[in-house]
Amino acid sequence: MKKPIIIPLILLIIAILVGPYIAGNLLFSVNKSFEINWGISVPDGFQKVYHVKTAGFHGDGGRFSVFEAKGESDPKLSNFEWGRNTSVELFVNTIMADLEVPKDKRPASDDYYWKSYSKEEDGSSMIIIYSPEDKRMYFVEKHL
Repeated sequence: MKKPIIIPLILLIIAILVGPYIAGNLLFSVNKSFEINWGISVPDGFQKVYHVKTAGFHGDGGRFSVFEAKGESDPKLSNFEWGRNTSVELFVNTIMADLEVPKDKRPASDDYYWKSYSKEEDGSSMIIIYSPEDKRMYFVEKHL
């Protein structure tokens, strides 16, 4: 008599424990945070290969995400700047150092496209770098 009750009970406990994790990943993915925080989305054909962030109590801190093109993907760079920029490099290098991003996850080339975003209401900022050499987009954020 007890076996028919135990199996559904175990399944219910697993669903209660795993359900919020799955729902959280679906609702609060890195892509979703870009849409919510910056009003942008990752171009089609790019897949997340790395993500690290600091965990501040109010969502503050640095975030670093790497997306890689799968096949022939068009990152739509018409409104990006081209070439080195010392301010961009200082911002990106500071965040990467704070987050201890491994060398193999960092942009490999000095030739890149970039675009800067900022929020006046809280001073947060983000820079997107696209490296055509390795077909990767780097999203570097500082939330205040």
